[in-house]
Amino acid sequence: MVRAMVWCDTIAFTLSYISNTFLLPTQPCQRQIFSIVSNIFWSAKDGFKYAYLTYRCWVICNFQDRIIGPVFFGGTATLLSWLFFATRYSFTTENCTAFFPSSIYNGINLALYFHFALADIIPSALLIRKLHFASKQSAGLTAAGGVNKVDEVLKRESHRLLLTAVLMGLNTVLSAGKLITGASVKKSI
Repeated sequence: MVRAMVWCDTIAFTLSYISNTFLLPTQPCQRQIFSIVSNIFWSAKDGFKYAYLTYRCWVICNFQDRIIGPVFFGGTATLLSWLFFATRYSFTTENCTAFFPSSIYNGINLALYFHFALADIIPSALLIRKLHFASKQSAGLTAAGGVNKVDEVLKRESHRLLLTAVLMGLNTVLSAGKLITGASVKKSI
């Protein structure tokens, strides 16, 4: 899955670069075609990313069913991204501008940010819980100098995962605030 993420990201970046470098701003529909294709590749990369992160979390946490969670998080991220694109792009209107009301666009965008937050926070919380129990189990293991190296690594990873979950939650809250208040969000998926 990591190889698929890298390929999707590379193809998407290349298409976006071609669109921004070689196509003139007076060609909006041609730019839209490159933009939507590159965004489809980026959404596939996000789907692979969330499926992979969830799968690794399920393996580490010893969950029996290792298919439903990764397929749910990866598939939902991809489908919400495609719904977002359906409201953002149009090839039937003049200058290829979208014709959906901003409330539909903002609602799908908010759902997408919320899902990204859940897809990051839930596996992070499960891994923190697993690392906490592993840290308690390794409490008796100490090195020659009296330092528990396993405990140090587990605590460091726990802090890293907690920081990631907090920052993703903050990103979602700020993005949702911008969407709710009507400020424009300049993030491309």
